[in-house]
Amino acid sequence: MKYARELMDLMAAYPGRQFRMLEIVNYIAGRHAEQREKKQVRMGVWRVIQMLEESGHIDVEAQSGRGAAARYAWRTSAHDSAKVLHEKVESTTETATLTPEDVRPHETQAEPA
Repeated sequence: MKYARELMDLMAAYPGRQFRMLEIVNYIAGRHAEQREKKQVRMGVWRVIQMLEESGHIDVEAQSGRGAAARYAWRTSAHDSAKVLHEKVESTTETATLTPEDVRPHETQAEPA
């Protein structure tokens, strides 16, 4: 993912600190970037945040009220995020595991001529 390294560098350096999207975009694109570039960075960062939230590395806190920005924080407990990531990988490998029969044709299966 395009902005994953920059996002993780920023957020992992300050575990538990909440960031708004504007702060993250300004860190990556710079304060004086054009609106078009900032929009591209914002979409890329949003995709990375979605992936990191699913893997358990980031906590997302939605703010209530009109115009309130969500806040994103790197999880402070490495054990918790590692546990969530391990469970996700374990469940993925269970569904993706192939048996030898799936890989090699059986003797009873017809071989191509």
